[in-house]
Amino acid sequence: MNGLALLVAFTLALYSPTAEACTQKYMEWYKYYPCKTQKSVIDGDCWKIQGNMRAYSLSHEKVWGGAFTADNVCNSCEDSGEMWCTCTVRAWRFREWMYEPGSSEWPKMPSGWERVDPDNGLNGWYDTGHKNIDCD
Repeated sequence: MNGLALLVAFTLALYSPTAEACTQKYMEWYKYYPCKTQKSVIDGDCWKIQGNMRAYSLSHEKVWGGAFTADNVCNSCEDSGEMWCTCTVRAWRFREWMYEPGSSEWPKMPSGWERVDPDNGLNGWYDTGHKNIDCD
């Protein structure tokens, strides 16, 4: 009987998610730019957002992990002479179980950039739909 209990416990431990599993999440930021803005300026702002978020995570016990990527895209020029650009930042080792103090504690982002959906319940973070992965 002890062998069966041990086998059941081992099986549960093997197939149960661990407390150290991380998820992959992303957040989108946006800003309106004049249509003549160089892509290098927009890229620089997006990389600055990524760098700020990574630095914040590293200074808070890797709450969002240490691996980040970022990319941006802009819509066509509008009649107003502006284009709407987004910067998508991905956190590849997000630690959902850790306390995250909220966006009021986050670092300042480049001027004019705002989160696309700050009120979605996770301070603007969205699940990528990938399975849990090992933390870094």
